Amino acid sequence: MKNKEWVNSPDHYNQSKKELWDIFLDLGCAEGYCVSSIYKYVYRHKEKNGVQDLKKARACLDFLIEHYDEIFEE
Repeated sequence: MKNKEWVNSPDHYNQSKKELWDIFLDLGCAEGYCVSSIYKYVYRHKEKNGVQDLKKARACLDFLIEHYDEIFEE
């Protein structure tokens, strides 16, 4: 499997018709999921998957930015 597939929409997160990102948005917990995932991927990148984990962290940050108004609506 290519590295990009492990970062953006990996197969094991696409078992249903909705991606987990969308489910977390619907449940109102996208912020917590993304922030905790960013910490996790940055913290472990040297010991586990290197640049791949940093790309995953960036994907979470990009998601927060792209959906900022929806996630942080008042």
